[in-house]
Amino acid sequence: MTETPNVTETPNALEQALLDAKAGRASIEAYLKTLMEATVYVPTTQEVGPEAPAVHPLVFEHHGTALVAGFTSLDYVSRFQAQAKYCISMTGREFLAFVPDGHGVVINPGDENRSEIAPASIAGILRQF
Repeated sequence: MTETPNVTETPNALEQALLDAKAGRASIEAYLKTLMEATVYVPTTQEVGPEAPAVHPLVFEHHGTALVAGFTSLDYVSRFQAQAKYCISMTGREFLAFVPDGHGVVINPGDENRSEIAPASIAGILRQF
């Protein structure tokens, strides 16, 4: 994945929590708590609706692990319109629960301030938060 700088000028609460955790100003737990309640934008490769309820998210591979992409804002989603023309939103809790077994998560892929969650960590995060 190519890294690009943050596109949002003023970070939203989730972006700020991520920045604070990465800089050591806040704990990973504080970031995860914010993530669980925040809106996450999930690009999809096919339109989702009553006639097509299946979600086909954008998935990246990193070191042999499939990572489902989620974004902190629509600004980030726009970078990937060529790969996924549609987008749905959900809470971070719903997003982690949605991720298929064996997949991890990447928040803001391609950004210098991305966050990855390993497949083995998702169930524990859902239980804890």
